[in-house]
Amino acid sequence: MGVNTMKKINLFASLSAMIMALAFMSCQTDSDSHEHSFSEEWKYDETYHWHEATCEHKTAVGSKEEHTFGEWTVTVVATEANKGSKERVCSVCGYVEKRNIAATSHKEHIFAEEEWKSNVVKHWHVCSECNNVVEESEAAHSFGSWTVTKKPTTEDGEKERICSVCSYKETQVIPKIFLKIDGGTIIGKENKTNDSGVFTKGREITLSNFYMSKYEVTKTQYKEIMEDTALNTFAITADPSYSSLQPESYVIADGEEDSERPVENVTWYDAVYFCNLLSQKEGLEPVYTIKNPKTEVISDAGKSVTYIKNATVTADHTKNGYRLPTEAEWEYAARGGDPNLDEWDYPFSGSDTADEAKYTDSRNSGLDAAGWYYYNTCNGGITSTEIPSSGKEGYGAHQVGQKKHNVLGLYDMSGNVWEWCYDLYDYSTAQRSENDPTGPDSGSYRVKRGGSWNNGAYDASVCFWSCFNPSEKGNSLGFRLVRSAN
Repeated sequence: MGVNTMKKINLFASLSAMIMALAFMSCQTDSDSHEHSFSEEWKYDETYHWHEATCEHKTAVGSKEEHTFGEWTVTVVATEANKGSKERVCSVCGYVEKRNIAATSHKEHIFAEEEWKSNVVKHWHVCSECNNVVEESEAAHSFGSWTVTKKPTTEDGEKERICSVCSYKETQVIPKIFLKIDGGTIIGKENKTNDSGVFTKGREITLSNFYMSKYEVTKTQYKEIMEDTALNTFAITADPSYSSLQPESYVIADGEEDSERPVENVTWYDAVYFCNLLSQKEGLEPVYTIKNPKTEVISDAGKSVTYIKNATVTADHTKNGYRLPTEAEWEYAARGGDPNLDEWDYPFSGSDTADEAKYTDSRNSGLDAAGWYYYNTCNGGITSTEIPSSGKEGYGAHQVGQKKHNVLGLYDMSGNVWEWCYDLYDYSTAQRSENDPTGPDSGSYRVKRGGSWNNGAYDASVCFWSCFNPSEKGNSLGFRLVRSAN
């Protein structure tokens, strides 16, 4: 048997082994793990080749790569009067690319400048006389910035960018930022993290389905709405965060974007006002009725900040607009939405306590995987004895979504910034069995949950119950959005 024959056999064996492996390739999304199966046959276009899924996830592809071409082979020799042709073959999938060769008498390509040809990678001109690719015009696309054409909400969004040379448009999906949380009936059970909070032993709570944002509201999101003066008629400060007021103190960690830090230094009234404005902008029904709002202008870090100091607020949770989570919704989502999962009993949202620590400890390296807190915020996310200090890198809140998400796909439920909830604070009602509880009817304080970069690990536990005056604000207090899923 000849050497060339042996090489072909070996190549065939390697390709067969690779194809068999691809048939059982798996992938995982935020909320779904599925063993995909792929066809052995290659699919291809001018640029790429891939294996197509044979399971129900038809949009999945395996081993998608650009072609690997060999040398050009002349198939028709060009003469003085007639053009010729050449081709080259992808060594992986067998795709054949063909091109013309100009007649030898052809001296200069003729083409119209506006007649660009393109694929997903590059653009080129074709000679109108010989129909040959003008190789001197071939170039990779020169894209401008991405433009969001559809914002992600409970559905995927989309963005696009356009080549400034040939106007080829590239589009990409932006994954949805609101996840549907399936409700249910939960009977509180004894575990290591039920000394407070909502799901105490024996208490029965029934929750309806709802949507929750994967991330805490960012400075960018807050600013975009509050800068719309047609919406923000109270002239509430659009960028109130201490990380903006004192950037020399709240130094962003390396590799993070300041604009994607969570907004902080907002009152509870500011947060519900933002919810209403965002609902109005997106054509949804506002959840809150806000009467007699009283604003106040103060000097924060030497800069003027306007916020809502007080108001009379009522809520209609049957409306489809944005709102704050109830405390029950918050804790249910933070625990992972299923009492039968191990994660339900984790002290933190998405991570367990360290072996050497109790979940009530202030310092707990078990939180490092899922959250930013006092002992890791200035240390690259790793627990140390070093405490945060003003002006040090990482001081303050961190860009959302930098840590591990919990089983539902939610980020920063433990640590980063405290999150306002809707409920008034009154421990006497915490043992009551209810459907979709919204907290007591009276009280002076509003619930906050989740801990922050400026607190110990215990404060970030999923059971830790805390509150704050709704008129007050601070450098470690923000919020997250939900919507009812009727």
